[in-house]
Amino acid sequence: MEFLFNVDLYNALSKRMTTRKYGNVELSEKNLLKILWAGVGKNRESNGRTAPMPLGDVIINLYVASRDGVMLYNGEKNSLKSVSKEDIRAKIAHQDFVGDAANVIIMTADIESYPDSINKESRNIWTHATAGAVAQNIYLAAASLNLGTAMIAWIKHDEIEKLLPLKKVEKPFYIMPVGK
Repeated sequence: MEFLFNVDLYNALSKRMTTRKYGNVELSEKNLLKILWAGVGKNRESNGRTAPMPLGDVIINLYVASRDGVMLYNGEKNSLKSVSKEDIRAKIAHQDFVGDAANVIIMTADIESYPDSINKESRNIWTHATAGAVAQNIYLAAASLNLGTAMIAWIKHDEIEKLLPLKKVEKPFYIMPVGK
């Protein structure tokens, strides 16, 4: 798979910022897949990912909400699968600007997938650290494509759980609107 961003890391870092104003222009599927791949995509023959995963297990899932519904990203195949036809963008955050973005990435995690020997506090810390690495990769990919994003923690967890077909142990952690 070829995922060239044609920008050096220092340029992406200098352009990386939080954006709170969006137009409603849909991203191309190619650019959306680039951004998602940067978040949790497979980048080597083993099960290795672009962001560090605790114990090598993929614990973060990325969903993408748009006006056409919600899709789940498959990092192994770099593909999207429709899971809902409902436009949920304006329903999942407390900030109005989230609903203005053409695409909103919803980051979920399964903190129950850790071995029993890992205590709950460590599970939470490791999951938030992983989510931060995923988010930073998404920020850099968006910046390299001249797009904006924001990592938002003040989300409507209960609403997201009702609107998405999440596994019982899968919980929403953050959302990231993406666009111009």
